[in-house]
Amino acid sequence: MIYLRFRIDSINKLDEYLNDKVTDIHNRTLVAWGMGNTGLLYYEGLKRLEKEDFRIDYYTNSDIQIVRGGENSSSFNGKPVISPESIVELKNPLVLIMTPNKVYVDEIMAGCEEMQVEARLIDDVIFRLHRKEIRECMSLFSDDRSREIYAKILVARIKAQRPDPSLVVSRSLFNVPEFFAAERAGRYVDCGAFVGDSIESYIRDREDSYGTINKIIAFEPDENNYAAISTRVDRLKREWLLGEDCFTLYKAGVGEHTVIGTISEESNGMQSKLIEDGEGKKTQIYALDDVIKEQVSFIKADIESYEYQMLAGAKNTIRRYRPNLAICIYHNAVDFYQIPILVHEICPDYKLMIRQHSFESAETLLYAWV
Repeated sequence: MIYLRFRIDSINKLDEYLNDKVTDIHNRTLVAWGMGNTGLLYYEGLKRLEKEDFRIDYYTNSDIQIVRGGENSSSFNGKPVISPESIVELKNPLVLIMTPNKVYVDEIMAGCEEMQVEARLIDDVIFRLHRKEIRECMSLFSDDRSREIYAKILVARIKAQRPDPSLVVSRSLFNVPEFFAAERAGRYVDCGAFVGDSIESYIRDREDSYGTINKIIAFEPDENNYAAISTRVDRLKREWLLGEDCFTLYKAGVGEHTVIGTISEESNGMQSKLIEDGEGKKTQIYALDDVIKEQVSFIKADIESYEYQMLAGAKNTIRRYRPNLAICIYHNAVDFYQIPILVHEICPDYKLMIRQHSFESAETLLYAWV
């Protein structure tokens, strides 16, 4: 009973935050403060919000010399870059802070207060403006634990805090028992395979539970990561006696459409990001519906804010085969509510569950299965 009260309290606390006064973004000049990794991760989500007239007008940074896209670049994510000092010259500006680091948040808040400019965390504003969709997600989750985790993670992001450590479960996404046990056919699709670590975990955990492995399809656009996957797969074939036809590897990304896109390689490939247009290194992007021509039973996606696009390009595959889904939703605030709603729209029969796999503001996953 005490634990149930804690869960209810968590949901009530989120409701209090969402019901608090919402910052009016209309007739405001929106300045996104942050042109680092977080700024790149928000690109796709903010592009979808433009349909609601939520449009970033400018980007800035504490040090505008540090701009992804080139030193002294005059644009970021397709928007003009201005100096922090220029914000006061704008008409009715609102600064949206784009960093999860509390130290930086406090510094930016202090600087904006000194300039007498309103500043809010971008997650705070997005979540409050979309409280209806967030409540819809809460109703879609199949268990109270998911509702508790979801509520607490959202509050932590609103306040730029680390999540409560008690929310974190095993780091392996294959150790969520009710989800993993529901996957029978052993046909795994890894979107954003990195260096093949998830492939190896999948093989090990299925073998440990006496599950067969029939097919593994992996997508990874980063050249160095792809080379590492190829090396690892050669070893796995020998160690687990898996045939050559068990693996199909694509040096490519996954999105809504099959196109030639652009890859932004950050942190030595750990955070490589895709965009369908723009300047940079070109790479192949596939829609899963154009590639998957046989039964699949599990799709995992950790593709740096491109998960929504992947799902949009896999609707037919998901409806036809109804595979288990393990989808990262933490890369930007928009994905927290748009991805669960999209998965439910694609396949209303899915059970939906949220689990947290990191002590940082990362590794929040949506699990879906029939």
